[in-house]
This record gives sequence, structure tokens and C-alpha cells, in this order.
Amino acid sequence: IKDFVLYSITKHLKKLCLFIFIVFIISGFAQELNFEKLELKGLPSSEVHQVVQDKDGFIWIATDAGVCRYNGNTLKIFTVKDGLLENAVLKMKIDSKNRIWFSTSSNLFFYYEKGRFTKIAANAELKKIITSPICDFVFSDNDTLIVPGINGKLEYIKIPPSE
Repeated sequence: IKDFVLYSITKHLKKLCLFIFIVFIISGFAQELNFEKLELKGLPSSEVHQVVQDKDGFIWIATDAGVCRYNGNTLKIFTVKDGLLENAVLKMKIDSKNRIWFSTSSNLFFYYEKGRFTKIAANAELKKIITSPICDFVFSDNDTLIVPGINGKLEYIKIPPSE
């Protein structure tokens, strides 16, 4: 009797597993995925480092030849002529105030707010702390920049007003 009960339970578990597997397979085929190809002609470079979307819906594209802002119809290209500290922008982050922060290949930091780019006063201090191109950075809500410093140690830099 013991063997019969064990055999019966095993048989029902196999059927249950098979049923669940079939349900997942069928539900996977039932989902429809739609993709739209988007071609952005006019990027200043084919080397794109990062893409982010701000709270206003703009798509920001960091390249080695400037930063682009796409509104769904037109592409606006920003370079050093428009206030970038350097054209080669590697990373972008959007903070809680909807400012777009940028870091360059030379580890310079600046942000975009209300139509203009602003250089931060802490760039000289950051040059001493960051010895290689930055891999990433984070902002806390109280305007504190967190970056990997020497030997991978996290550095917390309070962002003073612009220079």
C-alpha cells in the first residue's frame, strides 16, 4: 500500500508539472510584443555611451562628440559651443530635481537645468580623488555626489554651488 500511495502521488505530481509547463508555454505564445524601429539621423557620433529619459519625456543620448536631446520629433545636439565642458560624455544621471548630470572622459561633472549647462565647483576636488575614467556615479537627495575613488573606496562629495 505504501508503494502504491507513493506511485500515485508521483504520477499526479508529474501530471501537475506537465500541466503547469503547458500553461506557461501557451501563455508565452499568447503575448504579443510590438517593437518600433527608431532611426535617429544626425547623431554627432555612432559611439553612444548612454541613453536616459528625463521626467519631461526627453531622451538624452551621451556620445563621444556631444550630447543629444530627442523630443520624439527633432534631435538637438549640444557640444562645447553650447556649454558642455567636454564633448566626450560617458555617463548621465537624472536627480530628484530633474537635473541631468553628466560626467566626461576627463571626470568633469556638470548638469543641465532650465535650458543651460552648469559646471560644478567640486571638479577640482574630484580630479584629485578620481584617477581613472569614472565607471558610474550616484546622487543622494541632498546634493551629495557618490563616486568610486582611489582603491575603489566610495567618496562622498557635497556639491557646492556652481563656480
